[in-house]
Amino acid sequence: MKRNFDLIVKILEHFEQRDEVSVVKTLSLDDYEDKAVDYHLRRMYEGGLLDAETVTSSTTETRLI
Repeated sequence: MKRNFDLIVKILEHFEQRDEVSVVKTLSLDDYEDKAVDYHLRRMYEGGLLDAETVTSSTTETRLI
């Protein structure tokens, strides 16, 4: 999947505008598929742009929370 810098900016703006610090289990943004948002969240985490925790279970792949 190609990186979409407009989506990256939208994700960063979303977190910047939040007043609370809490777990975000899913992030849906208008005009973007959830799969694309998830991909970019993972890459942003791997690149050090977001703090997150990885969760591993016997039924799902490693995921971020």
